[in-house]
Amino acid sequence: MSAFTMILRGAVVLSLGAASCAVSTDGDSADTELAQNTSDDTLRGGEPEFGVDTVAFDTSWVEGPFTWSQGQSNKQLRPVETHHCVLTRVNGDFDGGGEEVKVYQSGGYWFLGGQSQQQGVGGKAYCFVKSKFLANGSARWSSGDDIWVTAQSGGCYGWQGEAWWGDATTHISGVSGKLDGSGDRIFVTQSSGAFTPSILRADTCDGFVRGRAHSFFAGTPSSGVLAKYWSVGEYVADSALHCTVPGSLSGNGDYEVAMAPVNDAMCHFTRIGDGGNWGGGGEYVDIYPKMDAGGIERWYLRAHSGYCGNDRRTVARARCYKRDQR
Repeated sequence: MSAFTMILRGAVVLSLGAASCAVSTDGDSADTELAQNTSDDTLRGGEPEFGVDTVAFDTSWVEGPFTWSQGQSNKQLRPVETHHCVLTRVNGDFDGGGEEVKVYQSGGYWFLGGQSQQQGVGGKAYCFVKSKFLANGSARWSSGDDIWVTAQSGGCYGWQGEAWWGDATTHISGVSGKLDGSGDRIFVTQSSGAFTPSILRADTCDGFVRGRAHSFFAGTPSSGVLAKYWSVGEYVADSALHCTVPGSLSGNGDYEVAMAPVNDAMCHFTRIGDGGNWGGGGEYVDIYPKMDAGGIERWYLRAHSGYCGNDRRTVARARCYKRDQR
């Protein structure tokens, strides 16, 4: 058994395979760390056919969206000391080890970026001000870039690693590889125990899939208080639930679900995959703000595919970590 270990607030990071254990340890030396503190508002409110572009953020609490597209330099976001940044959109043709979208840390800042050898790959992020989370305790901690696992072909293998305990929230912050079937996925299992780790897992049946994650903690360390969420369980969006031509490779699939109010929670991905081939037909998953029919400004989870056949589904799950953790 090969293993890589690292202390993370009492948790040990390692990975578990179907028959062996491993965690990849290659670095991010190819990342371009160009300082670009520009917020791109063009995606605010979601796609035009899906909402009203009139969401009023509490800008002292959340900043964004920041966007990155294939061919651009990686974007510098906000300082790690003052902000926690989350990945909120993944799109494009994920067809191998050369495709990646991620939010990561370097030189005391968060960055959004990636790479691709295909087409249409991009992502989006929002950054939340740590001091605006309410909690019984002064700690406001973000994990480093050391929570990640890789699964490779050779059978339907699942490789996993430990994140922070269940008193922190853990979310997907990077996706890379080949998303080419229902066996390809990246997901977080949030721990139900305040002193046991959440788990990041990457599965694949035919290819290369890598998942990255970060954890965030607000409160008093080791107090035994579980992370609080806006809803019990996860929100789920599946593009196959609303197809223009169900079961066909013509038309498209598009589905969204309303989540927490934008100023009351930090919503983030906990699962990407479980669908079909992200083959460049407009496949993406997205977390974005818009006003609902009742006039409440909410985060929405959306899954979109350029096709309606089951082999081209996109599926995502998310949780909304409450701003008020008291």
